[in-house]
Amino acid sequence: MTGWFVISKVAKRNDVADIAWGLGFILVTLANLTIYPNSKLLVSLLLISTWGIRLAYHIYNRNKKKKEDYRYEQWKSGTYFKVFITQGVLCGLFVGQFFGRLGK
Repeated sequence: MTGWFVISKVAKRNDVADIAWGLGFILVTLANLTIYPNSKLLVSLLLISTWGIRLAYHIYNRNKKKKEDYRYEQWKSGTYFKVFITQGVLCGLFVGQFFGRLGK
């Protein structure tokens, strides 16, 4: 999420966090597969990747010619923790819970 925060600063748009949301799940799933390789995680990676890429593509296309969402404009200060780190932690928790159950 730190990388996406840097991208948001370069693009001058904090709403790239919405694109990062789906892609973050892919990254966390891939990390879990690397650490705990098994066929269930591989199938999960394929399904989550399909969902995450579709979501990121949809949000990118929806936002590319629009003005930044007003909610992100209100959060110009402290965006790193309020948006990016919060999303990263939530993504890790959601996926961690899922894989914790899947591995049993």
